[in-house]
Amino acid sequence: MRKTASIAVLLLSFLLLAFSPGLYGQPQGCAGRLELASENLAAGSPVSFYFTNQGTERIILRSTAPWLVRETGPNGPIIYVPVGAGVIQEVAPGERYPTSEAWSWTPDRDGEYYIELSYECAGVYPLLTYLPVKVSATRIPEFPDIWIFVAAVAVAFGVALLLARHLDSLRD
Repeated sequence: MRKTASIAVLLLSFLLLAFSPGLYGQPQGCAGRLELASENLAAGSPVSFYFTNQGTERIILRSTAPWLVRETGPNGPIIYVPVGAGVIQEVAPGERYPTSEAWSWTPDRDGEYYIELSYECAGVYPLLTYLPVKVSATRIPEFPDIWIFVAAVAVAFGVALLLARHLDSLRD
């Protein structure tokens, strides 16, 4: 009977721990978010982004570059890790970091990427936030329609001059 009671207490304790909100995951008042700062998401162009503390607790960043880039998803392979100084920085609630400029990364090819940033809040580390980024192939600048018209007129003018010279040489 004692063995059965012990197993029941252990099973109940395990279930309470497993399904209790707030024991695992993000603490109350902690909400960090990555946001894009750049418009052009093409291969070869910098992708700029920044972090915002949207919670009510202060957030700690453990370096000047607390982010990395993963390919295809949050569990994908890490393809880029920036070099940053090991300086602890605090982001107050409602503030944006970095305040003076956004971080940036330049993808060398098109594809789907996830920028992952780790931070500390209410003594829990690491908390993670992700920013999905879809990078398109490098765009080739197109000629405006006016340049096609100008080129066509120039070719027509050149053909007309050649034809006029040829007719002149036939008369002589």
